[in-house]
Amino acid sequence: MGRRKLIKTDEFPYHIVSRTNNKEWFALELEQVWRIVKDSLLYSYERCPFELIDFVLMNNHYHMLIKTPNANIDEIMFYFNSFLSKSLRLRTNRINRMFGGRYKWSIVDNETYLYTVTRYIFQNPIRAGISTDCNSYPFSTLFYKVNKLKFCIPLYSLFPTSNFSDHSFIDWLNSINDKRDNEIRRGLKQKYFNPCSTGPRKKIHHKNW
Repeated sequence: MGRRKLIKTDEFPYHIVSRTNNKEWFALELEQVWRIVKDSLLYSYERCPFELIDFVLMNNHYHMLIKTPNANIDEIMFYFNSFLSKSLRLRTNRINRMFGGRYKWSIVDNETYLYTVTRYIFQNPIRAGISTDCNSYPFSTLFYKVNKLKFCIPLYSLFPTSNFSDHSFIDWLNSINDKRDNEIRRGLKQKYFNPCSTGPRKKIHHKNW
């Protein structure tokens, strides 16, 4: 099967996933990898500005939710993954490629789905058993939003700032639904994210992120 044709849009966000070659763990402490990730985000942002909504770093992959005002996801990801891969290889003396092929992407053009995908991204550390809750995991943009910390580039959000201090909102972010998670995984394999086989989409209303 050939590589699916990339759809470039400035209207809806992309959910991006990229995994290391053979799913190997990064050969560095995650804190070091996180510093390199932030340097890579800044490097790509300075060359192709974008709107970063969510980012979570795991032991052998990352998740990103990103909006591209100039409909240039290919350029952004080229700068980001190239800089990230080169930096990691230099730090670890690795010769082989760092990532196992092209990043995976799915366009999220439905408002309800967008919130679901955001929660799914932030819950990755809980499902992996490396954090008891998603808001205290330090290698995630959620940690910066909850603690009102400065990040390397501007962060955009789907939720009001006040929500990040709301216990019921945090509980919602941390609530796990295994059946729903499996549906999300299937939905993220599609060009346009849709965990349901039927039913109309509720389009995202234009608003400030």
